[in-house]
Amino acid sequence: MSGFQIRPAGQEDLDSLARLFAGHLDEQAGWDRLFARSRNPAFDSVRFITRSWQAGLQQFLVADDGSRLLGFIRFSIQPAAAAAPRPSRRKGPRSLTWGRLLRAASHYLLRWAERWPDSTFLTRGVTAGYLADLYVLPASRRQGMGTRLVQATLRCFAEQGIPEVYLQVVDQNQAGVEFWKKMGFVPHRHTLVHPGPS
Repeated sequence: MSGFQIRPAGQEDLDSLARLFAGHLDEQAGWDRLFARSRNPAFDSVRFITRSWQAGLQQFLVADDGSRLLGFIRFSIQPAAAAAPRPSRRKGPRSLTWGRLLRAASHYLLRWAERWPDSTFLTRGVTAGYLADLYVLPASRRQGMGTRLVQATLRCFAEQGIPEVYLQVVDQNQAGVEFWKKMGFVPHRHTLVHPGPS
């Protein structure tokens, strides 16, 4: 199939995007035991996707055949320490929101990065891209859709002067590992998991 286009997601795509995201989560739970164990059955993918898109925390590109969405990629820019937001000094009770939580996490990471500058790419002056999710409907795979979604995303990063892009893939997902190698990604870190008492 060559009759699809890669484009930015719009407000009208959010419900379809959320359904794709739910399918992606279900598939990932089959690869990642920790993910499957912590999967919250009450998780609302529509709400998550809508909030992420509206807040501009992540960007989404979709593969569209003119009648429906066939795949998506979700990505973000990890800011340099100097440019990351700092928490507000305002006093008084406040409700916890994702924005406040992310600002607090950024503040913590900045303090950590300043104390241990060689331990993380979140050091002063370094900005990196992060690929959070890539998903194509099973019936639409092996037709170049995932490749074109990734290529379009890498162009977005390059246009913003971002040289390095990171992602995570589960070792058991051998097709995924080989796909990312084919796209030019190389191993950077290795996460080890202890499964707990048997």
